[in-house]
Amino acid sequence: MKNNTKNISYVIHQLDKHILRILSKNEIDDRTLNTLTSIRIEYIQEMNSIISSKNTRDMFDKKYWEPYRRNEL
Repeated sequence: MKNNTKNISYVIHQLDKHILRILSKNEIDDRTLNTLTSIRIEYIQEMNSIISSKNTRDMFDKKYWEPYRRNEL
């Protein structure tokens, strides 16, 4: 799971660098910029989905709740 987030984070970083490079030019190709930003948005949504699923999985992890169960008894 960590490897997935690391890879996606790397791709987002590379897209950011490329978008900034395009924006620094005098003439901006709108179609290319729109395509790259939409791809970036998709990767960010995927990253959020992975993080959310990990948080949900951790929340239902039995080891996480073990100390709380002991305190109730």
